[in-house]
Amino acid sequence: MLDLNLYRGKKVLCGMSGGVDSSMVAVMLKKAGIDVVGITFKLGDTKISLGGLADSSCCTLDDVNDARAVAVKYDFPYYVVDLKEIFEKNVIDNFVTSNLKGETPNPCIMCNKTVKWASMMKYADSLECDAIATGHYANVLSYDGRFYLSRPKDLTKDQTYFLYNLSQADLARTIFPLGGYLKSEVKQMAIDEGLTDFIGKKESFDVCFIGDGTYKEFLLAKHPDLVNFDGGDIVLKDGTVLGKHTGYPFYTIGQRRGLGISYPVPLYVTEIDSVTNRLIVGPITDLVIKSIHINSVNYLKDTTFEDGLDCIVKVRSLDKGTHAKIYADGDKIRIDFLTDVQGGVAFGQSAVIYVDNNIICGGVITKV
Repeated sequence: MLDLNLYRGKKVLCGMSGGVDSSMVAVMLKKAGIDVVGITFKLGDTKISLGGLADSSCCTLDDVNDARAVAVKYDFPYYVVDLKEIFEKNVIDNFVTSNLKGETPNPCIMCNKTVKWASMMKYADSLECDAIATGHYANVLSYDGRFYLSRPKDLTKDQTYFLYNLSQADLARTIFPLGGYLKSEVKQMAIDEGLTDFIGKKESFDVCFIGDGTYKEFLLAKHPDLVNFDGGDIVLKDGTVLGKHTGYPFYTIGQRRGLGISYPVPLYVTEIDSVTNRLIVGPITDLVIKSIHINSVNYLKDTTFEDGLDCIVKVRSLDKGTHAKIYADGDKIRIDFLTDVQGGVAFGQSAVIYVDNNIICGGVITKV
């Protein structure tokens, strides 16, 4: 468990979403004798239609007011910063572009690195803060001069997958006070502090900018010309045409529902071909991939590893992890799975590599 006494008398910038986790982090810091500064990033308008940022669990006016109320109650400065333009450029545009390539992007990972941490580091410098803190469930450890992420006490709330791409400079100044707590313990602390209104608030979620709409509605609002992709073929891997789809960007690897086709056995999307505007489908056995490559690798605990290293690999945020071995392959890493990956592997998603619950490295799953 992180010893906050190490930061007593120091100044820490606390990212606040208005939820129970980040609010309790601010309270914990303040009660530990730390000079706290709260900050909330507005990533879009409070209420706008599809085509922009929708109302989400971390971007509402109520959340800003809730975070401000905590700052007032515990007497520390608090700022709200509008990051709509940088969020639109770095996250939403990337999300749309990746879908047009037939990929399945992970906007939360992109947002953490290029929007939230980039901005927190910037404001931490301008406000002369020694460190930054958030309400993520994770731990930052150090070994031999390098910083790396370790899974939290509450594995059901583990958020290390979303944070794997943070740099050494980011991690060197980041603390996660909740890494040593269960979510139930954090809720009880909030009750003890009289912050009962926070207990029933919605959790933050990935792809927050879509809100209550669908992927298809959002993408069409951003790119109305996507209607031109309607009518492409849905085929088996041998080329047999089974039906028509409504546009390949609106589907994801592993999808079964909403295909509008019939077949003697359940079929799943196994490949998205953006060049020919086709969806390739097959039985669940066709989703089994024994080996993948990742590029844009971010190394955490070590910058090298021995070929054949035994590890656990997560290919999506809710993935429980799959036993694998990894091998260096130029500027990429080859991952050979030792057991079947459940639910399929989607290009554009990230694969994060763990040894003993510590992140060794991670990268983006690539087609080549």
